[in-house]
Amino acid sequence: MKIKNRVYVTFSKFVPNDYKNKFLVLMQYAGVEGDLQAYLGSVTLLALLVGTISGLYYWIYVDYFKYLAFAVVIIGFFLLQYFYYLVLLFKADSRSRFTENILPDFLQLVSSNLRAGMTPFKALKTAAQFDFGPLSKEINRSIKESAGVGDFGVSLLQISKRINSSMVERSLQLFVTSFNSGGILAQLLEDLSADLTETISLKKELLSSTKTYTMFILFTVLIGTPLLLAISINFIDTISSLKFFSGSDSAFALAGFSIAELEITPEFLSRISILMLFMTTLLASLFLGVIREGKRSSGLRYTIPMFLVTLAIFFAIKYFIKGAI
Repeated sequence: MKIKNRVYVTFSKFVPNDYKNKFLVLMQYAGVEGDLQAYLGSVTLLALLVGTISGLYYWIYVDYFKYLAFAVVIIGFFLLQYFYYLVLLFKADSRSRFTENILPDFLQLVSSNLRAGMTPFKALKTAAQFDFGPLSKEINRSIKESAGVGDFGVSLLQISKRINSSMVERSLQLFVTSFNSGGILAQLLEDLSADLTETISLKKELLSSTKTYTMFILFTVLIGTPLLLAISINFIDTISSLKFFSGSDSAFALAGFSIAELEITPEFLSRISILMLFMTTLLASLFLGVIREGKRSSGLRYTIPMFLVTLAIFFAIKYFIKGAI
């Protein structure tokens, strides 16, 4: 083992076991090659460096609450860890979706090879030579692992530990069970391919039926919320201007309250608005993940793009209203 890998493995030992196990499983689903312990250690070391640099920057250049630098170190460390976790999660979801979409075609090709007189082993090996993405890669890996000395069925079932898909797992279990019991494998794979195609079609129809809800959520988050917040800020800004011109002790009343009683500043409301926009986009993206794919974590990929678009629209509306007044 190289010295660099030893250092990475050493750092991975400081990671709690529960998180380490989840991270290692997720790396397998994402298709990460090589020493998984070393990869986790490299992420941990990088997160520690980023957190330390962020804390030092805060300590040197920020003049208030110096001791918050320790909190900045911790926040920077966990944020980078969480970033890598999300990257692996999105990659694992992408691999599973791609595999599920091409799985019916793959099974149909294997069935055709079986009807052509090939053995199940040869039929799978021949079908895997075509470009079926992660599925071809994992089947070829299983073939190499069995290589005449291991159980081919057991090796095939291990694929479900590297591709996070219940559809793939059930298909492999049916294939191995029929293969071991001597069933009519070609007909089984044809029927299974037809069923999977119908299931994927139903999912697409269900996704199409929820487009109305998706559009409503996007309109509310991208247009409605920035518009209302921008109007509120410009309203407060206008009142503050009236207070400035009328004097701080003026008893001038506007809409039933005294301007002198106004304590909320436009700057404070702007900062709160940015926080509200982020929380709104986060919750909306989680909801979109449930609607579109049935998993909240799948919606996290929309959070940053939605937040950037929402922020741009918010500032555009804000300055447009300010210029129009």
